[in-house]
Amino acid sequence: MTDAPKLNCPSVGASVTDTNVCVRCDVNGKPRPTSTLWVVDGNGTALAEGQVLDDYWTFSTVRNNTPQ
Repeated sequence: MTDAPKLNCPSVGASVTDTNVCVRCDVNGKPRPTSTLWVVDGNGTALAEGQVLDDYWTFSTVRNNTPQ
């Protein structure tokens, strides 16, 4: 069985000059997603886990949550 990924990202306030911003997104699907890609500007520049571009960097924590 497959389910499209479902994203839940609670609102967070940040502006262009902010640093160390934490954005939380919970992603669920079947099969489980295997990668994350962040688009960091209006030109579509994307970063994968661990990549750095100028002052942009990414860090992801993967947690396996099993529904009760």
